[in-house]
Amino acid sequence: MKQRFASALAVVVVCAASQISFAQKAAPAAPPKKNPYVKLSEPWPEPDVLLARRTEAEKRPLFEKTDPLAFTLTADFKTINKDRRPESTAHYPGIISVTDERGREQTIKVKLSPRGHFRRMARNCSFV
Repeated sequence: MKQRFASALAVVVVCAASQISFAQKAAPAAPPKKNPYVKLSEPWPEPDVLLARRTEAEKRPLFEKTDPLAFTLTADFKTINKDRRPESTAHYPGIISVTDERGREQTIKVKLSPRGHFRRMARNCSFV
């Protein structure tokens, strides 16, 4: 009887010890949060560095042209405008169509939702 009790006790101790070590290994430490003010403490770049950055950015294709970007946004706007509940998180499908430099039409699928709480109230805005 004592021998059974001793072996059962030994099994319980081994199981408990393995569970403790497993629990300690299972929870990795969370990475430290980044301080948002570190960037503010960095010194301001010299004027020649700023000029080099500006000229490099202006050479990018995105900033070479100044004419407006023509696009078409297609969606079921009647359904979107009917969504007047401020707590609604519904998103509605839409498509943006853009003509590229070669004249081909490119389409991008997007998700749309009505604007904020105030504009969803019919007495404040008739068109969302």
